Amino acid sequence: MGAIAYCRPSDNIAATATITLPSGTADSAYPSANLVDLDPAKPAKLTTTTGRWVFNFGSAKELLAAVLAHTNIDAGLEVRLQGNATDAWGAPSLNQTFTMPAAAQHDFRASAFVNLSAVSPRTYQYWSVVVVGTNAAAIAIGEIVLSSALRQFTKNIGMGVAETEEQPVSELRTAGGSSLIYRYGTRKRRLSGELLRDDSAADWADMLALVRDARGRGKSFVFMPDLAVNDAWVVRFAGASVDAVVTRPFSTHRRWTWTVEEVVSGLVL
Repeated sequence: MGAIAYCRPSDNIAATATITLPSGTADSAYPSANLVDLDPAKPAKLTTTTGRWVFNFGSAKELLAAVLAHTNIDAGLEVRLQGNATDAWGAPSLNQTFTMPAAAQHDFRASAFVNLSAVSPRTYQYWSVVVVGTNAAAIAIGEIVLSSALRQFTKNIGMGVAETEEQPVSELRTAGGSSLIYRYGTRKRRLSGELLRDDSAADWADMLALVRDARGRGKSFVFMPDLAVNDAWVVRFAGASVDAVVTRPFSTHRRWTWTVEEVVSGLVL
């Protein structure tokens, strides 16, 4: 387990922008508004294999991270996050590449992200996601997250982390013992961990702020189990973490057990 990172729901400012599509053709059944509805299972689609979305915030906004959640974009295809003071993209001031991952054995792709914490400047009125290369199929993206913060705890979570992946099915077993199985074609991951602290009041305050900002299970947010791995999860809290349960086995020791579960992204795009 590497260093985890996360963005609070309120850090995601993508929905506050005006979104336009200066290149590429939108699929009218899957409009650009679907990019910022917090539901990766309801994608925005194009009828073209290249395209550009532009986010106009009305004034300059700083970004620390951007995520492309649940896409059908080919592995290694050139996709860029760009930032500029004007809506002109010949030579944008910021021009960062998403590393698009290959599909895994179950055909789902990891959600690529760009970490801008080491990039300066990173404050622009106009931000754009552009698919430069030609995709094998018409482009589909479940969600674009544009975050004004990328947060980490002062100390990482304690060991004993449990990570699971579920691919649900319906099974009908006959009297003869044969199984008839219907696979729903979806995937959901869960990660359970603990904050084990006796000296970091900031971590406890930050976790409580995250739970409150997410309204418990009410809002989804971005969670990176390992900031060094190009796989950002869109999650909700689950289990006891909704109740913000902290136990104190000793007077100087606190334990906060929590679970996040991936927001189901629907079928493979």
